Amino acid sequence: LFEDITERVKAEERINYMAHYDTLTGLPNRGYFTEQVEADLERRRHGKTRDMAMLMIVDVDDFKHVNDTYGHIVGDELLRKVAERLRAGIRDSDICGRIGGDEFIVCVDDPLRSIDAEGIFSRISNVLRQPFEIEGRQISCSASIGVALFPRNGTDFETLLRAADGAMYRAKKHRNGSVVIEE
Repeated sequence: LFEDITERVKAEERINYMAHYDTLTGLPNRGYFTEQVEADLERRRHGKTRDMAMLMIVDVDDFKHVNDTYGHIVGDELLRKVAERLRAGIRDSDICGRIGGDEFIVCVDDPLRSIDAEGIFSRISNVLRQPFEIEGRQISCSASIGVALFPRNGTDFETLLRAADGAMYRAKKHRNGSVVIEE
């Protein structure tokens, strides 16, 4: 008895992808990102690694203006390009995801030992400040970034997320393109 299961396997792969990744940007979605970071934090809590971790929420400033001015197709393309630049701006050991709307999240592994730790905020800010070429237009944006540190601001994902979110909202109050690190 022979049965071709190629289509079924492809359908299962598509379902698995849709369950774990944001279909617009290709980044891990909030659920999958949470799973990955929680597993990493669990190793840290149980002493398998003593390294620090940094959780950053990156919110695209004035994204609503882009959608209202140029339309959702351009807005979607801007989000795709922001995701590409974020991925390119982090190390292989870091994790980047989209948590919804115009908000992205990055987990930086051991930021204090990284040779380029001091430049991580400026690197992300700078790659996002460069104009995006979309449908023949030059579109500029900036991002407000909120930062929480493991273990200083929390030892579980939800606590770190709340701390980074609060810091991000304070960054938005300062001015576009600001970074606030949770105390």
